[in-house]
Amino acid sequence: FDGYVVSDCWSINDFYMEDRHGTSETEAEAAALALKSGTDLNCGNTFPYLQEAYEKDLITDQDLDTALRRLLEARFKLGMFDDPEEVPYAGIPYSVVDSEEHRELARRMSRESIVLLKNEPATGQEQPLLPFDKEFDSIAVIGPNSDNYWTMLGNYHGTPSSVSTPLDGIRNKVGEDTEVRYALGSHFVDGIPYMDPVSSEYLTPSEGEGNGLYGQYYDNQDFEGDPVITRVDSEVDFIWRDDTPVNGNIADRFSAVWTGQIRAPETGTYAIGLNGMNFFRFHFEGEQQFERRMEHSPWYNYFEVDLEEGETYDIKIEFYNYGPDPQIQLVWEVPGKDLLAEAKEAAQACDAVVLCLGLSARLEAEEMDIDVEGFKGGDRTKLSLPSPQIELMKEIYALGKPVVLVLMSGSAIALNWSDQNIPAILQAWYGGQAGGEAVADVLFGDYNPAGRLPVTFYKSVDDLPEFTNYDMDNRTYKYFEGEPLYSFGHGLSYTSFDYENIQLSSSEISSEGDSSVTVSVDITNTGDLAGDEVAQLYLEFTDETDRRLKRTLQGYNRLTISPGETKTAEFELDIEAFARWSEDEGQILVQPGEVNINIGRSSSDFAVSETLTIT
Repeated sequence: FDGYVVSDCWSINDFYMEDRHGTSETEAEAAALALKSGTDLNCGNTFPYLQEAYEKDLITDQDLDTALRRLLEARFKLGMFDDPEEVPYAGIPYSVVDSEEHRELARRMSRESIVLLKNEPATGQEQPLLPFDKEFDSIAVIGPNSDNYWTMLGNYHGTPSSVSTPLDGIRNKVGEDTEVRYALGSHFVDGIPYMDPVSSEYLTPSEGEGNGLYGQYYDNQDFEGDPVITRVDSEVDFIWRDDTPVNGNIADRFSAVWTGQIRAPETGTYAIGLNGMNFFRFHFEGEQQFERRMEHSPWYNYFEVDLEEGETYDIKIEFYNYGPDPQIQLVWEVPGKDLLAEAKEAAQACDAVVLCLGLSARLEAEEMDIDVEGFKGGDRTKLSLPSPQIELMKEIYALGKPVVLVLMSGSAIALNWSDQNIPAILQAWYGGQAGGEAVADVLFGDYNPAGRLPVTFYKSVDDLPEFTNYDMDNRTYKYFEGEPLYSFGHGLSYTSFDYENIQLSSSEISSEGDSSVTVSVDITNTGDLAGDEVAQLYLEFTDETDRRLKRTLQGYNRLTISPGETKTAEFELDIEAFARWSEDEGQILVQPGEVNINIGRSSSDFAVSETLTIT
C-alpha cells in the first residue's frame, strides 16, 4: 500500500479521554502514538499536539517526514499543485458524475446486493410466491421503509440527484393498469416519531402573500447585512445538492432565516423538528427549542408540543451552510392517525402485499442520542424487529393475502416468526439511489437475485456472548456453535444449480515456499431461468490445533449461467490461505495436516468436498 492512512474522525481523542481507551495520558502522547503506528493524517484535533510531542522527543524528524511524504505524494498525483487546466480531474462536470452509465451502475450494485432469504408458495399456491406476476390488479405497499428517502441512503452518504424507494420502484414497474396502495402501517419503533415535511397549507408567512414561510437569504453564514434574496417559500424542504440558492455555486457559505406561523390540523401532541446540514436552530412561540450542527451527513432534532386544532403558532428557523451538501427540511408528525387500521384497509383491498420493514441509519449508527426499546446510543440491544413492526406484520399476515417481506437494514435481524410464516423474504439492506428500482426488479422477475449474506443472521441475541466480551468464541460463521437462522453466505435464486466434479491440481501442498493449489468445480443451471451462482470455498481443518475454528471462507466465484449450461468455477489458493492461529506457537502459521476443501452455496450448505494434505 503506497497511499496514506487517515484516522476516523476524533478517534485519536479516545486514546486519552476519560473513560475511553486509556492508552495515552495526554494529547501529545496520543498524537505521537498514532503517528508512530502509521496514522499519517488526523481527522480531528489531536495532531496539532505533534509540536509538543516533537519538543518532548516523543517523535522524530523521520516520523514526521514519512507521513508528510505520503500525504504530499497523494496531493501531487491529484494535481493539487498544478494549474487546474492541466489536471484531468478538475474538469469533470456533474453530468459525468451523474451520467446514465453511473446511474445504471448504482442500480446494478443494488440488484446484486439483494439477498433472497426465503421463497415458498403462499397459502393455496403451488409455486413459490416470487417472482410476482405483473398482471396483479392491485398491490399494497406497507411499512415504514416503503417510502423513506433517508433509509435508502444509510449514513455518511452523499446526496444523489434522485432516490428511488420501494414504493417508487413498484409503481414504475407495474404501470397504470395496476393500483398501488400505500400505508405507513407503523412507526419504526415506539418512542421515535415518523416525520414528514410540513405542507404549505399549514404555513403562513410573516411577510408576503400565499402559503409558506417568509425567507431571507444572506451571502454569508452569519446572517449579517441585508438579505440578498427575500421571498415566500411554500415549504422549507430543500436539498440543494450541486448548487446554493444565493449564487448557484457549490459549497458557498450562506445563511437563511424563515419566519411565519404553523397551523395545527388536529388537537394533540405534535413532534416538530428540522432535518439538515450544516447548522440549524428552531424557535417556537419566541423560545429556542434546539440547535444542531452536522458535518458528516444530514441529521435531525425535534421537540414535542401540545397544539389545538385550527390554532396558529409563531415559528422561526435559522440555517447556515459552509459545505458542499446544504439541506434543510421542516418536518412534523401529526397526531391522531390509526396507522395499523390504514394498513389493514389497504392490504384488504389488494391482491398482494409488499411489507417494507426493518431499520434505518437513524436507529443504528454511532454515538447517537437514542435510548428506546432495542436501541441505545446507536447500538442494538435486541436482534428482533421492533415490536410495532412485528405487530403490523402479524396483523397483515392474518388477512390471508400473499405477503412478501422486504427487509431493509445495515445489520442482521432475527426473523424467527417471519421465517416460519411469511412465504417470501428479501434482504435489501440500504439500497442507495436506485434501491427501490432494484427491489422492484427482483420482485417482478426482471432480475434473478444472487446476493449472499455477508453476516450471519442469528435467531436471538441470547445465542451470542455478552457484547462487551471481545473473545471470538461462538461469534461469526467461523466460530459459532449454534444453529443460525440464515447462514453466512446464504442466498437463494429463482433457478437451481448442481455442483459436481471437484478437482484439485494436487492432493498435497508444502507448508514451505510459494506452493499453491488450483481447485475447480462444475456448476450446471438445472432450472428454467438464467441466473448467477456464487460458489463459495471454505476450508475446514480436521485437527484440533484451534478447536474453536469451524470453517473459513477462502474464495468465491460469481458465474452467470444459462438454463442447461455448465460452467467451471476455479479457485487459486496460495499457501497463505491455509495459515491459521497456533495456540502453541502464539502466532499465525501454516501447519501440516489434512484440510477439507468444501464448495457450496453458503457456510452451512456444502455441495462437494475434497481433502488436501499439507506437508
